[in-house]
Amino acid sequence: MKIVVTFHTTHNVLTMEKYAKQAKIEGRIVPVPRKLSASCGLAWSGPMETKEQLLEIIEKHQIDYDKIYELE
Repeated sequence: MKIVVTFHTTHNVLTMEKYAKQAKIEGRIVPVPRKLSASCGLAWSGPMETKEQLLEIIEKHQIDYDKIYELE
């Protein structure tokens, strides 16, 4: 299982990457899987175990995101 967070803009996914790396959270920027969609076509993906940490970063830094998916 993995988590995929989609964003409306490239700026927001890059902001997510910046703060996730600072917090040493495993994950990376990926193209949005074809079965999903986002305006910018990029997403952040990481192990399911990182979901709570990612949500904390999104809230703390007020990062605008589209949706959060849990995929196999």
